Amino acid sequence: IVAGAVIGGLGGKAVAESVNPTKEDAYWRENHTREPYYDKNYTYDDYQGAYRTGYEGYASHAKQGTTYEAVEPKLRQQYETNYASKTKLEWEKARHAARAAWNRFEHNPNHAETRDEQTGDVRNSATRGQRGAAEELRAQEEMPRSQRQNEKC
Repeated sequence: IVAGAVIGGLGGKAVAESVNPTKEDAYWRENHTREPYYDKNYTYDDYQGAYRTGYEGYASHAKQGTTYEAVEPKLRQQYETNYASKTKLEWEKARHAARAAWNRFEHNPNHAETRDEQTGDVRNSATRGQRGAAEELRAQEEMPRSQRQNEKC
């Protein structure tokens, strides 16, 4: 896994720094059936490439201020090149899943990961973003004051 992460990191550094594909895959695997576009005739494996296209697309394009609408033709091309032959889900259905994955980051940047350049620690990860408000408050209260001030930055 580490070797794959290093190799993947070299090939898609921006994605590795912004999105944790393992966490996103786990999130969508657990939640895809709750989405309004979900069709029981398709499995998670059918949707998986669309989700990946969406969150990797966000990581690659949103930093430049590009909207989903502006980049959708490129995302479609990426989906059709990388995943269409592995699924029965055509773009017209897959695009909803890609958009949902994009929106997950656009509407809640806490799902994106950032790393402390000195320590390498992950901050603002998806798991932190999903914590309840009470748990987050408790964690802040238990944290030394000097560390709390760094967290606000």
